Amino acid sequence: MPLWAKIAPLQAVRELLETIEDAGFSAYLVAQQFFKAANSLGTAAAALFATGAVAREVENRTIEFLLTRPWSRRRILASKFVAGALALVVPIVASSASAALLVRVIPDIGESVPVGPILLASAHCSLFLVAIYAATFLGSTLSSDANRMAFVVLGVSTLSFALYMVNEVTHYSFYRYSDVPTYLRILREGRLPVGLDVALVGVIGALYLAADRIFARRDF
Repeated sequence: MPLWAKIAPLQAVRELLETIEDAGFSAYLVAQQFFKAANSLGTAAAALFATGAVAREVENRTIEFLLTRPWSRRRILASKFVAGALALVVPIVASSASAALLVRVIPDIGESVPVGPILLASAHCSLFLVAIYAATFLGSTLSSDANRMAFVVLGVSTLSFALYMVNEVTHYSFYRYSDVPTYLRILREGRLPVGLDVALVGVIGALYLAADRIFARRDF
């Protein structure tokens, strides 16, 4: 075991560092790209985009103007949801593909990462973050305080990440579905975790349908 893994303060962190050490560059790449960057920045972006979709409009009293346009409420909500989801997904896919390609063209790295499995990992990461976005989006359709909604989501995500770091309660963290071992399995097997991703799609669909129902009936 390398020294930097031995001195890690938590068992979960030590195990994570050992996994990276054993799997090599691929584990380092997915840890940086998906577990570290996407899980942290992506969650923050999901909270920002989703709370601004409806709650911010209500808070700024611009929702009435938006509803006077010759569009149905369903179309307005769908356009906002899709715009936010794309703003999450496109950077993940683009940066992941760029990282895999750059590794190939920079001779000093001396490593190679298959682009196909990296894109599959990006797809799984995108579904995970869109699920968080959809949950926040539902909250946004219920709320009139965007800042409070964002703080709630970021607080819950911070708690979940803290739970992930404690072995005894790590299975209560939703970040278990977007951790380094998950992405390493995708890279190694060259396929998505179909059961998990189907479940994520179902969760996203259910949350969006609930948001659509609430938005259609809400009196602004």
